[in-house]
Amino acid sequence: MPQRPVKAAKHPVQLDQVSHDHGLHTTWDDAVEAFLREKRRMGLSPATLEQYRYVLAGVRIRQYLADAGITTAAEFKAESLRDFESQLQEAKLSPGSVQGYHVTIKNFARFCLGRGMAEDRDVLEVKAPKRSKTAPGVISPEDEEKLLKAAKTPRDRFIVKFLLGTGLRRSELLKLTLDDIVASPDGFYVHVHEGKGGKDRMVPLDSKKMGTNLTTAYREYLLHGRPQNTTQTALLLTSRKKGPDYKPLATNGLRSMLRRLEQETKVECNPHRFRHTYGTRMIQAGVQPFAVQRILGHTTLDMVSIYVHYDTTSLFDSVN
Repeated sequence: MPQRPVKAAKHPVQLDQVSHDHGLHTTWDDAVEAFLREKRRMGLSPATLEQYRYVLAGVRIRQYLADAGITTAAEFKAESLRDFESQLQEAKLSPGSVQGYHVTIKNFARFCLGRGMAEDRDVLEVKAPKRSKTAPGVISPEDEEKLLKAAKTPRDRFIVKFLLGTGLRRSELLKLTLDDIVASPDGFYVHVHEGKGGKDRMVPLDSKKMGTNLTTAYREYLLHGRPQNTTQTALLLTSRKKGPDYKPLATNGLRSMLRRLEQETKVECNPHRFRHTYGTRMIQAGVQPFAVQRILGHTTLDMVSIYVHYDTTSLFDSVN
């Protein structure tokens, strides 16, 4: 006896819809972990991943999510981004810091939209808060002397000279080992491993154009500033032993040292400002923009333009 055909269900199950709905219930934390796994797979540097985690899972965003009652990635919409950035501005965060939050969160939102964990595409249309057009501060030679005099130890003096003479980012500085100072026929270089964007680069210690000689400062530091009785290979170490040996200098230690110098000299000093100073000095010394871009590890030449600060003398020299 032939079997009767099975009738189709009046309301067939839409698997794509079920999957989509399930994605929209992904918690914020699970979405963040998925985002970080993908960025790690793409080869982003540990420092960049750490910054992403700080923005997406740090105290500020967690407090906002809790106050707004947001538990899933899908609940964070365009208005949420605007509100959160307004809170950051009210908390007196610098325009650069707010911009960093903006870029990272939109990157995260784009990831969530592509994975079906969000559906409000308007968040991608939110404009970033306007940044100040003023040029970044530069440490003058006089201020540099104040910082060097205020530095308590040979290690601290070396850090000031090294940051001003290489323009390294904080994370790049703290990752350096003795093996990263490389000798070549042209002089000593710093080998920066996996800088921003996961790229390696070489930064010269000495420059005739700029009149810098960090090789001498480096050798003096090894003789008088760095502990001799240690098995550590990190370039910068703690001032005192922690347990049986010294430890690599950490972010908090560097921050405390620079804060101490700033309080004593009234000179704003942070790794970002040292980096701006180095870039500006290179441009003023006549170093070609392409070389500045390569040495500082910038992605585009547009980013080099922020170091071009003209004073009245430079303007007259450029046309006469």
